Amino acid sequence: MEMDTLKPLSYTPGVLMFTKRLLQLCLFLPLGAASLFAQAGIGGIAGVVRDPSGSTIPEASVLIVNESKGIRRSVETTGAGVFNAVSLVPASGYSVEVIKAGFAKYQAKNITVSVGGTVNLDIQLDLATATTSVSVEAAVPTVEDSVSRVAPCACTSTVSLAFPT
Repeated sequence: MEMDTLKPLSYTPGVLMFTKRLLQLCLFLPLGAASLFAQAGIGGIAGVVRDPSGSTIPEASVLIVNESKGIRRSVETTGAGVFNAVSLVPASGYSVEVIKAGFAKYQAKNITVSVGGTVNLDIQLDLATATTSVSVEAAVPTVEDSVSRVAPCACTSTVSLAFPT
């Protein structure tokens, strides 16, 4: 009995390309899915800061806080007045505070960030009002309590007191 010798299988270029793509898909699909799942659990707050005329305000300080989650994020608006705070933990109770010299402070509370969502805010800062602080200080005359004097009285009057019996 003679043994048949094994011959290597020959594959066509189409079969080789399909096998290569299938192998790549099997290797890299789990990495892409992990990345998607990691991003799906976050949210963000973004917006534009404008003045009363509608012009954007660059370099405004934006503070985003969620006390219950211990989150405190500080960002600054771009030259176009845009800010974007990404990768925030989805939760309710966020507050946004915007400060810029010459403008009144803006504050928004109880903002809810959802999973995979971005809360968009269109913020208008009012012009700051002039505040005047007045401090009044007056010297109080001291009272002399160690000397008692009786001033002479030039008038006389009679006082009648009636007591019930």
